[in-house]
Amino acid sequence: MELHGFDGLPPVSTQECIQCSYTNSSPHLQILRIENVESWYFERVIFPGQNLGFCATTQAIARIYSCDHAGCLLDDNLRCVDLQISDGRPSRVVPVAPKIA
Repeated sequence: MELHGFDGLPPVSTQECIQCSYTNSSPHLQILRIENVESWYFERVIFPGQNLGFCATTQAIARIYSCDHAGCLLDDNLRCVDLQISDGRPSRVVPVAPKIA
């Protein structure tokens, strides 16, 4: 992936950025939000089956919210270093636990 293809870059040099990837493997709409990096806020909606490529800092934490007709609930907090892309592929597959009704 090329860096210029990403939007919402954090306020650091490109050498300090890591390229990340997250796939919504749930049947629900999800929101990925990063808000723990000073002077930067990142939020994207991810549809079921959609993959999101983004740049972040090594300190960034991605908060994943799952949404349905009743609202959005925090599902997970993921370190962006765990979502980092290596050799064009995510370094780790992040499973999504099924919701218990």
